[in-house]
Amino acid sequence: MVKLRHNVRVLFVSSMIVSPVTGGGNTTANLLESDVRSGEVFYASPKYHPPHLPPFPELSSRTCWFHNHFRPVPLSRDGRSRLIERLDDVYIARLNDWVQKEKVIKDVMYHVRRLRIDVLMFCPQNSWIDTAIAPELVERTGLPSVAWFMDDYYKDEHSRALAGKIWNNAHRRFVISEAMQEHFSGMYGGEVEVLNNSVLFPEHYPEPSDEEDSRLRIIYAGSMNPYYQRTMSNVLRELEELGDRVVLDIYSPDELPLEWRNKTDVPWRHLPLVPPAEVGKLLQSYDALLLLSSFEPEWRAVAETAQAGKMADYLAAGRCILAYGPEYAENIRYLRRHDIGETVTSSEPGALGDAVVALARDRDRRWELGKRAYHFGKEHRDRTANSARLWRALSEAATLPQRHDLKTAKKARILLTAAVLEVLNMVRFVRQRIRSGLKERRS
Repeated sequence: MVKLRHNVRVLFVSSMIVSPVTGGGNTTANLLESDVRSGEVFYASPKYHPPHLPPFPELSSRTCWFHNHFRPVPLSRDGRSRLIERLDDVYIARLNDWVQKEKVIKDVMYHVRRLRIDVLMFCPQNSWIDTAIAPELVERTGLPSVAWFMDDYYKDEHSRALAGKIWNNAHRRFVISEAMQEHFSGMYGGEVEVLNNSVLFPEHYPEPSDEEDSRLRIIYAGSMNPYYQRTMSNVLRELEELGDRVVLDIYSPDELPLEWRNKTDVPWRHLPLVPPAEVGKLLQSYDALLLLSSFEPEWRAVAETAQAGKMADYLAAGRCILAYGPEYAENIRYLRRHDIGETVTSSEPGALGDAVVALARDRDRRWELGKRAYHFGKEHRDRTANSARLWRALSEAATLPQRHDLKTAKKARILLTAAVLEVLNMVRFVRQRIRSGLKERRS
């Protein structure tokens, strides 16, 4: 029987802000914050982040900021030969990368010691911070780790190698979808579990209203970042043709695609996001819940493995899910695999419109798909059960002995290199400031 440790202190390390505005932020908070009896989570997050992505207010006292911006050494422009300048620039660029990485590691390790952390939890994003510092933190702290991959961001050999180190170091590994489970297992080997976004489900199926409405009421709740933009344009073009037979409410913090922003007399409304606690009731007031995947070839790798964070909310609402995207998209495959939604896989004009008209006419099918989605989700995407799975993995990891395999010589070399490069950093910066000042005086 596996031993478990209680009152575990976890440090969640990621460049992703755990924010109610993002799908990843909600996914993380849903699973880490619902089982507080097992331990306490602290969040190591970048101090400088987009202002429209604030962290959850209730997590502010447990957010540990690290500096992700610093003053770089300027590139060399002092009149020497181009070859010397080019070599110097390469050196300076590497110096800047090294110094920035060490500053982040220093900040995070300070929080590890101050908070007496037991387990590191990594959620690697599309950032050098995630892939570069995670293996170093495991090596330097000797702490066990758990890794949760939310997407396959690692396209070049260097980032894949670093992601492989995170994978190999982890006591337990999780991915966000069944497609990612297959992909990552094939790429790195070893076991990995699926841990999707999970929410609290109503105790009983929420029956739809019997009130008749001449229009099909559709909702889209979520981001409209570049991945979704072209697909959303297709949706609006199709629905414009249907006129007053449909209404689409778009709850998103992002702007509509440019060509649709100033349209009037259209069957859609762009509305602000609602608080997470109100999402469930809001979704239940609609007939169909729209889910999008990109048809664009450049986004294919993302579409094949990524699953929308809003999927769990849609399942819990017990309403018909309408997914629009290519056949290879994980959103589409997931709904078809479990027969829990309506899918449209052609981007040809009229394909989505025809499906919407058919759903508007067939209330019984909408209700059947919604009920099926609710019961499937309650079994597989319930927050209480999945949060317990995650905390069990963290508690198991906390029982492992710490590894102190960072040699004294390497520690000394790291400290000495940091000190030398900091001095060189400052000397070069001051030297170039003096030179630029002299040139200004001469001119």
